[in-house]
Amino acid sequence: MKLLRRMIRLSVVISTLICILLWFARAQSGPVVQKPPSFIPVLLRLWPLPTPAPKPGAVLITEILYDPAGYEPEEEWVELYNPGDLPFSLTKFWLGDEETPGGTEGMFRFPDGTLLNGRQIIIVANRASAFAQVYGRAPDFELVDSDAGVPDLIEDKQWAVGNIELTNTADEVLLRDISGAVIDGVSWGINSLLNPPAQRVAAGHSLERRPAFIDTGLAIDWKDQPFPNPWEVDTTAPTPSPTTSPSNTPYTPVPTGSLTPQPFGDERLLITEVLYFPLGANPDEEWFEIYNAGSGPANLYDYKIGDEETIGQGEGMMRFPPGSLLPAGEIMVIANQAVGFYSKFGFYPDFELVNTNGAVPDLETYSQWSSGSINLSQTEDELLLLDENDQVQDSLSWGGSTWAFAPGIPVVLQGHSLARIPANVDSDRATDWVDQSQPAPGQVDLELPTPTPTPSSTPTPTPTPTDTPEPTPAGAGRLLVSEVMIESDEQRSAYEWFELANLGGQPLVLTGYQVGDEETSGQMEGMLYFPAGTSLSPSAVIVIARQADVFSTTYGTAPDFEIVDSDPNVPNLIPDAAWGAGEFNLDLYGDEVLILGPELELVDLVSWGDSVFAFNPLLPGPPGGSSLERCPADQDTDSAADWRAQAVPGPGILCSQS
Repeated sequence: MKLLRRMIRLSVVISTLICILLWFARAQSGPVVQKPPSFIPVLLRLWPLPTPAPKPGAVLITEILYDPAGYEPEEEWVELYNPGDLPFSLTKFWLGDEETPGGTEGMFRFPDGTLLNGRQIIIVANRASAFAQVYGRAPDFELVDSDAGVPDLIEDKQWAVGNIELTNTADEVLLRDISGAVIDGVSWGINSLLNPPAQRVAAGHSLERRPAFIDTGLAIDWKDQPFPNPWEVDTTAPTPSPTTSPSNTPYTPVPTGSLTPQPFGDERLLITEVLYFPLGANPDEEWFEIYNAGSGPANLYDYKIGDEETIGQGEGMMRFPPGSLLPAGEIMVIANQAVGFYSKFGFYPDFELVNTNGAVPDLETYSQWSSGSINLSQTEDELLLLDENDQVQDSLSWGGSTWAFAPGIPVVLQGHSLARIPANVDSDRATDWVDQSQPAPGQVDLELPTPTPTPSSTPTPTPTPTDTPEPTPAGAGRLLVSEVMIESDEQRSAYEWFELANLGGQPLVLTGYQVGDEETSGQMEGMLYFPAGTSLSPSAVIVIARQADVFSTTYGTAPDFEIVDSDPNVPNLIPDAAWGAGEFNLDLYGDEVLILGPELELVDLVSWGDSVFAFNPLLPGPPGGSSLERCPADQDTDSAADWRAQAVPGPGILCSQS
């Protein structure tokens, strides 16, 4: 019996080997075999197990109380839910019951900066005061102002001239995006937005989407809810045999805080790394990343990125879909193909250009700009980031392309990337970029590099952090920002001033030097020159006031320079519109003061509040009425430890504390 079992096992092994040999023999014969046996890709899919990609942000209407048991329309409300993992921007999204432009019902817009985080719920009530009486807490938004602590939606009189007052017998609620397209909607009674519409519910009941993440566009998505439950959604997966009683369905409460609109417009988007010459397939394994170096979230809807610099030509330009957000300090990776990217780096990108994974959202072709695809050249090309007005927000060029830089960034070896270091510095020069032998998508380097001093007939100050707080030896100029006075109230900006000190051993000629709060060339803050012939003696201090007349009244003496002309006896600094097109106006909650040398090299800087441009960890802004002072004045470790809040500001007086 044992011998028989051994013979059977041996025959199975021999048969299996013969089958494998036959299959390889057929595979070598060429066109006869169209694809390998199905068991091989199955094994490949099982190992390694892929990491699930975050679901893209979305927004759905999930519950409506249109026929309250109490007052109408005061107690009406609508619930919205983001079933995805990523945040979704509701900026310029509309909610209302008017389906036709120019109609007499209502359409209201969300305030700019409204974010709906992943798995978050928000409630829009007709009146917050009436809602709070019923449910014991305030809603996230209201239509009619009844509670100063609850933000209001904004009437859109261009679309509709009436108010949102939901009719019990037949009506609809619509959610429209920035273009006016309907993102979600529901109708009931005899209204045909849904065809057929959802069934009417009794007074005091609500209409609820169940499950909250399913949207078939049909009335079957909606159920009668006899116990309205704002801020709770049903996330139970559907079963083939649904329960007949809606009230027995389990509910998953989704915690949500009070939703406060986030301010947009303080974003600063930069391209920070590009892999244009991958080791593998090209362009399949190309990728690039962008970073929000600002202090506010960036609404990327209608931003574009691509390698076509001229409208109407044949390279590629693609746009981000509605709801795309990049929070401050976060990185977004865009790969040509998500599957190839995952096999290389072990995680999925945020977006892909070619659809290879349904869980990773795609960028959309921007055909108004160009007709081609993004395919980065190894020898010369460029990458551009365009804003909503098709203006260049950021760009780079390499190799033979001089579109962004002349000369372009030198080409890198295969498998290397180009990385912006530091990631938050943009001088619009090729020197912002370095050859990165170990590409690192999703990571940025914020550390300031150590620049090489530029030879000059003028002694050049040291722009890099010194190893010790000791002044540089005699015979060299050493220019530092030594005190900054910032006002918290914009109306008091005339009281602002700052001082510079020469802590070297020789006079320093300031011709060609600039000071300001714009850290990036071509942006909207200010940068100003010193008048020709300005010099600063060793150990001397100069004070620059925003307005000399206000400074003189406050401190009893005139400053050395002023920014806004208010005193003919005080010389003005000269705006450098080529670097910063705006005003030098300091922000207590986050800003910088920079000194640039004659070659635009960084000489010294300080940042505070939520700005980490100079220091990370950051330097807190001073209390009201206080200044920020370098103490001791000759200490420069390029860290927040060099600075303190000075309760008694002393312009022109250096801190000597050791």
